[in-house]
Amino acid sequence: DIIIDYYNTEEIVSATLIGNLPSAWFEMFEDWNNNGIQDPDEDWVDFPIDLFYSDLDGNWMDMDSNGIYDLHEGSVHPDISLGRIKADNLDLSSYTEPEMINNYFSRNHLFRNESLGNPNNALAYIDDDWAAMSGIFLNALENLYSNVELIDDINTTTAEDYRTNRLPETFGFIQVHAHSSALHNSFFQNNGSQTENFYNHELQVINPNSYFYNLFACSNAHFETADNMGSLYLLANDHCLGTIGSTKAGSMLGFEDFYEPLYFRVSIGEAFRQWWQQNVDTGEDTMWERSWFYGMVILGDPNLKVSYDTSNFIYIDVSNLGFEDGSQEFPFNTIQEGIDAAEFGNVVLVEDGIYYENINFIGKAIIVKSINEYENCIIDGSQNGTVVTFENGEDSNSMLSGFTITNGLGNGSPNHTGGGIYCGYHSDPTLQDLLIINNYAPTRGGGIYLFYSDPTLENVKITENHFPTFGGGIFCFYSDPILKDTVISGNQSYIGGGIFCEHSNLVLINVTIKNNALGIYCENYSNLSLSNVSILNNSNGGIYCKNYSNLKLSNVSILNNSYYGGIYCIQNSNFTLLNCILWNDSSAEIFLQDSSIDVVYSNIRGGWVGEGNIDSDPFFVNPDEGDFHLSDYSPCIGAGIDEIEINGTWYFTPEFDLEGNPRPNPAGSMPDMGAYENPLGEPQVGTENCQSSIVNFHLYNYPNPFNTTTTIYFTTESTSLRNASAWQAENTEICIYNLKGQKVK
Repeated sequence: DIIIDYYNTEEIVSATLIGNLPSAWFEMFEDWNNNGIQDPDEDWVDFPIDLFYSDLDGNWMDMDSNGIYDLHEGSVHPDISLGRIKADNLDLSSYTEPEMINNYFSRNHLFRNESLGNPNNALAYIDDDWAAMSGIFLNALENLYSNVELIDDINTTTAEDYRTNRLPETFGFIQVHAHSSALHNSFFQNNGSQTENFYNHELQVINPNSYFYNLFACSNAHFETADNMGSLYLLANDHCLGTIGSTKAGSMLGFEDFYEPLYFRVSIGEAFRQWWQQNVDTGEDTMWERSWFYGMVILGDPNLKVSYDTSNFIYIDVSNLGFEDGSQEFPFNTIQEGIDAAEFGNVVLVEDGIYYENINFIGKAIIVKSINEYENCIIDGSQNGTVVTFENGEDSNSMLSGFTITNGLGNGSPNHTGGGIYCGYHSDPTLQDLLIINNYAPTRGGGIYLFYSDPTLENVKITENHFPTFGGGIFCFYSDPILKDTVISGNQSYIGGGIFCEHSNLVLINVTIKNNALGIYCENYSNLSLSNVSILNNSNGGIYCKNYSNLKLSNVSILNNSYYGGIYCIQNSNFTLLNCILWNDSSAEIFLQDSSIDVVYSNIRGGWVGEGNIDSDPFFVNPDEGDFHLSDYSPCIGAGIDEIEINGTWYFTPEFDLEGNPRPNPAGSMPDMGAYENPLGEPQVGTENCQSSIVNFHLYNYPNPFNTTTTIYFTTESTSLRNASAWQAENTEICIYNLKGQKVK
């Protein structure tokens, strides 16, 4: 209640719990396979969960009234960052509890004032079971540190090596991967045939010299356990400033989402909050994500910023309040001032706020980035011209990241083009983590206008841009952009509401194009490559292609598009489709005139000649609500092909699906058709999904409530979706679960 009150009245962004303050506890079964059922090898666990104190608007409930929360729903992401400093149960330390806490804040103060130094190096110490993935962990740490030492040889990573050769060294950050408990780390040795432990009581003797630790070590940060290692790292020595770990089995994954924000002077707590938003409770694997991550905590002060190398940064603050650490006494209060002052390689960091201006990179190879996320940092063009302009040969080293771009009015040359962003005259910037919304252009490119430019777009949302004749979302003219993890939605124009391209070559990977006035329009020798793309609910058709244009589609879903239907191809244009789904588009799924198309291993409503093609209801999970994942009964599961030669050219299925899931899944099976990969290797057989096949359903139990026994009575009256007039009997299975999700019978 205290934290919520501060949050509502003072708008706090973090809290630190110091001393023997209460813990919230949570209980769940560890659903490692995400099937919703507690399998024999999945434990029921309870553990302290500091998410309770950082998620201030979620619903936490104790359904079985045993004093431990077991249900968390509603708004479940953290609203603030949280740290914990608990020393009352550290009996192994030679310091008293007050001494440990006072010593911690003394070195914390010195670090904040840059009196401790700041080693620009890190250690990735990866024991045997994770050595195969050590490159991923190394790359993540290199987002923050230029000097990362990787130790991953299976005969080097031992308890003796860790205690003797690594902990006495000084690192800015140590990330250690080892099987663990709250009281020890266990390292394999002798080619993995034996294990040796590194114990909690050894930390006091060694007094490690490093500053921060990311403990990929199950339960190492269980702060309620006496003499837990996470708290001993933090408080029982003279150097540590923060540890990150878990109070249960599991640890951090998706490390790059944590380390990259730290480089841009985001606090540890804020970087952790952003990591959580991107990795936990985000998709279909909710139970798996909770099993891995729900015990994650920060031990120490969450407001520390790891990097104090400020020589490369220029700060922008619309409120012009300055920084207490003295890194720049009076930051600029407009972004353009920062760009004007920047030199090659500088990072222009922008504080939260609304910036009413129209900016131009003026050819500089610099990064312009918001400190937080695009929701909090807005560049408003005030309909005074294009919001952001690149027109002086900028390359990929010119990056715009983390902004909302809005209220622009195209004034680029020629003909008043480019409302949100204008890229012209061989400018090839990197556009990352942007929301481009409500911009206008009289003729071309309401959201983005590309004129002889080849930018890269990553994690960009282009939505509700209006009124140009061509290209409401993106207009491409003699341009070759790459689009990754991008959403283009709700854009309006006379031709090409989503994307218009002419004499251009586009690569689209993991892109959603929906609810536009026509999805993609391409003409005049344009070539497009689409992988894991969803094109749906566009009012004037999915793809319109004409005049010697060529498109290659792999695992693309084209659904529910009106007027021109799914694909409309005329005037000597060519398509190749692999592992695609075209379904429920008005008019024809595919229309050809003086053009050609090769379709293989695809599901086309009405059928299409070609190897592996089918014509079967895809059985999406919930198409009425916009969920076009494949249900477990879909005939598209495992019906694709991983590689094939077509007309002398080899085509390969993408390695991952639209949401980043491995394809095929499971390994060794054939890939699915469409943009999403189902976790099954082949469809379930027997009765169809009851959610789509049952018409009338009644189930009662008596007595209710009951103590030891009850009788369940049920009836079903169901029809086949394909023959609604023919009543059928259905095989029926009833599964009974308790309130904790455990299968009873």
